Amino acid sequence: MSVALAHAGQREPVARLIAVGAVMVLAGLVAACQGSQPGGRTFYDFKEDSVARDGVLSRCDRAPDTSANDLECIAAKRAAAAVALEQERSRSDGLERQSERKLVALRDRSARQQQGEQAATAPASPAYGTPLGNVLPSMSNSASIDPYDVHFPSRPSFELGQIEPPSSEVEIVQPTLKPEDVAVHPARLSATTN
Repeated sequence: MSVALAHAGQREPVARLIAVGAVMVLAGLVAACQGSQPGGRTFYDFKEDSVARDGVLSRCDRAPDTSANDLECIAAKRAAAAVALEQERSRSDGLERQSERKLVALRDRSARQQQGEQAATAPASPAYGTPLGNVLPSMSNSASIDPYDVHFPSRPSFELGQIEPPSSEVEIVQPTLKPEDVAVHPARLSATTN
């Protein structure tokens, strides 16, 4: 009898292990088949999908008492606020750039007007860097517009016929070298040690 009880006692843990495994596999299959719930949309889902966000917001506006605790309504409202903030930031950046361009153009126009008024009101006053005394000939109002246009009174003439060219009879002399003169002699090593 003790042998029969021993065999039955060994079967019980194996059966229990198989039953627990089957329950775990069944629970996993049920969880995998359910997938994502249509009512479980998140903040990021609503931020990307404007149609779903607008639909949930209109549903939440129709029933404000129940939407206070609805997770979808809260996520849709947060997503709408985040999208509106992003749009406002991009719009304000564009307006700031446009305003900066207009200010630069206004400053340039006012500076040009001031220069024109100064030139019209004070033609006798010398500009910065102009000489106060007599005007040098190079600074006069001549017909030449190019300030680097140099006019010599007359061009100098060169007479090449009077110069004698060097003779083409050049003799190349080969140098004479002795091997003793060009050889390098190493220093002698002394046989003495210190």
